[in-house]
Amino acid sequence: CSGAGGARLLLGDTPEVFGGVQCYGREASEYTRSRLLGQTAQLEKDVSNTDRFGRLLRYVWTEEGLFNEQIVRDGFATLATFPPDIK
Repeated sequence: CSGAGGARLLLGDTPEVFGGVQCYGREASEYTRSRLLGQTAQLEKDVSNTDRFGRLLRYVWTEEGLFNEQIVRDGFATLATFPPDIK
């Protein structure tokens, strides 16, 4: 899923908010912003460093756990894998 700051969250796919807004894109973006803004997070790389658009590909760890999993569980992203980044 796309995140702010030129990063893409691995393991999830969210509606787009750049280059055209898809249904629930703003809600997914606001969910991410409200959960991560002001938080300390650890970013973890898998196999690839960036995607074809130059966005960093990362797992995001917060005090609550793996944010990439949380956003899918809460319904703001769908589970999606993009090999080889499937840790």
